[in-house]
Amino acid sequence: MLAIRRKIAPIMAVFFGAICLASAFSIRAEFLLEFAHPASSAGNFPGSCHAGNGDQGMCNTAGAAEEFDPDTTPFTQESVSIDGVSYWHQIIGDPEQGFAMETYIQKGVAGFTSDSGGRNSNFSFGLYRGDLDVQSGNGWDPLGLDPSRDHHFTGNGTANPTKVVMRQVLGGEWDATSKAWRCGSAIFCMDFTKASLNEKPRITQAVNDDPVGFSAFFDLDMSNSNYADATTAGTIINTVTLPIALPPSASVPMVGSGNAGNFDNGGSFNMATDTQKSLVTGGRYTYSAGAGWVDTGFDSGYQTWDYDEGTYSYDDGSFDHLGVTWGSYFDQAQNPFPGPGNEGKCDSGAITGSCL
Repeated sequence: MLAIRRKIAPIMAVFFGAICLASAFSIRAEFLLEFAHPASSAGNFPGSCHAGNGDQGMCNTAGAAEEFDPDTTPFTQESVSIDGVSYWHQIIGDPEQGFAMETYIQKGVAGFTSDSGGRNSNFSFGLYRGDLDVQSGNGWDPLGLDPSRDHHFTGNGTANPTKVVMRQVLGGEWDATSKAWRCGSAIFCMDFTKASLNEKPRITQAVNDDPVGFSAFFDLDMSNSNYADATTAGTIINTVTLPIALPPSASVPMVGSGNAGNFDNGGSFNMATDTQKSLVTGGRYTYSAGAGWVDTGFDSGYQTWDYDEGTYSYDDGSFDHLGVTWGSYFDQAQNPFPGPGNEGKCDSGAITGSCL
């Protein structure tokens, strides 16, 4: 147990203010992306909540982690060592329920930080102000619903991708016996997998709407290049099949119903064979790391902080990865629990401790 103030370092604010202090960590030989919550998080730092292992150690939130969080989303966070390097390992969600994300991110050089930015968090002691918004760090408003809070506050888009391994799945099918997720015959699925530190991710999406006869499949595998390579394009598969388009009363004569040799449906497209001119730029980009943590916030009691994020350069076009309006993706109807973040929980009255 850490006892002196100098060692009470900032933690990644995804804790949303629910933190405990410990030093235990597990050792692994490789990165596993199987959404397997530990059977017991005893001895692991910091623990689990609603993960099916009986450990509710991460379920508390609000000021100094004094109240039970109303959000029942399964969650595990632990400290692991792989090849002698320490990582924060998180599993959020349940693939059987249609959403799950698993992340390994290398720990920062100071205390509980990681290789990503955003306002850090801590208990009320040592803070310039003890209210929950300061204790929560970027967990107060993680999506930046307040337009005055950009990536400097939330940390979104700032992580060094060469220090991260992750997987996120949506939809699809979960095999409870083999404990494996797949697209299968589900109406919709998406799989974003970055399986190694240095290689770029693979993105797969599929739609199978059998009642109307529509299907689409997209697979962009950029894992054939690293973050210093802007010349190698990812391998891509892009196909679409449409239902029979014309009603029986249509008067326009048709020979076939789409591309050549495709007379049994309303049309189809295969990027490998049907494009007249194709130029794939997916995967042709590089990343240059920034300085990282310039100011973790400890010395000012988390009143100031500064993380120098890296930059991306694209062979063609551009993308402002720091300017995404993440709040626009939040739909309260699809998220029955108060939030996102402690600000939303305070505003709804779901928690009260130290709320402003």
